[in-house]
Amino acid sequence: MLSKLTSRKFWVAIVSIIVGVLGVLGADDSLIQMVSSVGLILIPAIVYIITEGRIDAAALNQIDMDAVIEAIKEYFAGSTEGTATETVTTDTATTAETRG
Repeated sequence: MLSKLTSRKFWVAIVSIIVGVLGVLGADDSLIQMVSSVGLILIPAIVYIITEGRIDAAALNQIDMDAVIEAIKEYFAGSTEGTATETVTTDTATTAETRG
């Protein structure tokens, strides 16, 4: 049942039932229009946000954060060891300049 809560088809069915019940009970047309409009605008947006959040969370869990931190440490340790080589590309050739 929990997966149904992220289904747009499920929520469109719920909004349709609510609008139908309001129509049978003789609710004002402006109320029916407001309920259907709000439901059909907000529900897909909320479901999209929740679904994308779950996808992002799953992708984040697949990243080895220890390896990322280690790579960052190695990068910054290498850039503070005295000299760095920078490659400069010109129209005619590629030259290396050493900063010291």
